[in-house]
Amino acid sequence: MLKKYEENKELLCNDLINGKHTLIEKPRFKSIDLIKKEIYDNDIQGDIIECGVWKGGMAIYLAYQFPDRIIWASDSYKGFQPLNIATYEYKNERHTENFDAKYNHPFSISVSLDDVKANFKEFDVVGNNIKFLEGWVKDTLDPKITEVKEIAVLRIDVDAYSATLEVLDFLYDKVAVGGYIIFDDSALVECRDAIREFKRKRNITFELTSPSGKVGNDLSENGGYFKKLKND
Repeated sequence: MLKKYEENKELLCNDLINGKHTLIEKPRFKSIDLIKKEIYDNDIQGDIIECGVWKGGMAIYLAYQFPDRIIWASDSYKGFQPLNIATYEYKNERHTENFDAKYNHPFSISVSLDDVKANFKEFDVVGNNIKFLEGWVKDTLDPKITEVKEIAVLRIDVDAYSATLEVLDFLYDKVAVGGYIIFDDSALVECRDAIREFKRKRNITFELTSPSGKVGNDLSENGGYFKKLKND
């Protein structure tokens, strides 16, 4: 890793944002700083995994903040999954395989694994602790095949309803007590509805904290997170 970034995470954050390696605003990076302190202060064991990495900017930041942990970068690396293969139906889903064309975004949501790896290399994030999971989360995170075991930080940035639920189905129980789950898309209706449904299915309760410090069940900000206090 580059010494200038090891010693200056503010510079790293600025370079990731200014270099268009991420669309995430600074307050959500600051949340990672707070979570990192909690993880190390309380000696919470486990890997770090981001589901939905786009160009890899936040995963790169996570790798610098948790250099002694396995970093998993999980993504299809080809955009959103087709609705006909999604595990759960959601009639108002906007995040489909036609997302780029339908919404005419100035950027593509689909970024290849080779391009993401090139971004990791640009920031000198290389090594045996960096793991890339390529494919739909419903396939790569299936407990029958995945190598992901215990998790200290789970960051979910998959946008879609079904994919959010799929990640929670497979990984929630692997998050260590004292570990954190971050919902990058907590302001999106698809994500909020998926969280509600998961809590209903599991008969569990938790509230999210936003990057600005607000706490609640229905945040209007992206980047809501919570600390897992027990195994439900």
